[in-house]
Amino acid sequence: MELRRFARLARQHILLVTVTVIVGAAIGYVATPRTALYSSSATIYVGPRQLADFHQSADAAVSFDEILATLANMLPSSVVATAAIQSTHADRSPGQATAETTASVVPGTHLISVTVTDTEPAVAAVLANGMADAFVAGSRNSSPSAAVQPGALPSEPAYVFQPASPSSTPQPSGKARHVLLGALLGLVVAILAILLLDYLDFTVRDPADLERRLELPVFGVIPRRRDLATGGGLGPTLGRPREGDEGE
Repeated sequence: MELRRFARLARQHILLVTVTVIVGAAIGYVATPRTALYSSSATIYVGPRQLADFHQSADAAVSFDEILATLANMLPSSVVATAAIQSTHADRSPGQATAETTASVVPGTHLISVTVTDTEPAVAAVLANGMADAFVAGSRNSSPSAAVQPGALPSEPAYVFQPASPSSTPQPSGKARHVLLGALLGLVVAILAILLLDYLDFTVRDPADLERRLELPVFGVIPRRRDLATGGGLGPTLGRPREGDEGE
């Protein structure tokens, strides 16, 4: 489709384009969460406490990186969350604490960042510290000779390097991004609707339209007498002239 022809179709359906863009932007606005979320992070150090103990081979370093990643994946578990709720008495269930907690290894370090996102900044900080403390306590209490129970943590030297503190700034809600994406989606829907309407429209409006549809050349047009009488010029009538019309 020619760009000029599509621009003409867009002008003809400007109301459709406007409505779909507005509706898309409104959907994006409504889909934006209204509740502010706050995040707090505590940092756990895992590994030897003496620098002299760091003399190890490259293979050992890679293995320890895998251990850190494993511990980070084990941290937001129901066992750790239950211990954190019991110690902090936070008004959250273990399931909520697990869902709100994420743990990740700080690249290139022996640090694990424990982040809790909650609707209350104080609860987020308390839970982050509680999850970190429960994880450290669980790893310290592990005994290699004891029978392994489900949810038991491996024994590895660890301690809380930096406790979490309440955040006064909520996380970005992404409202502007959602509204923009909604408006763009509405524009795409409008373009598809215009193309569909044009595809289903079999009206022949001018010789160029007829040539495009039939892929045959038009050699002439027959003007209507009333167009000539009113000064309308050579408005084309495609097909047989009606009774009373003149032309050659």
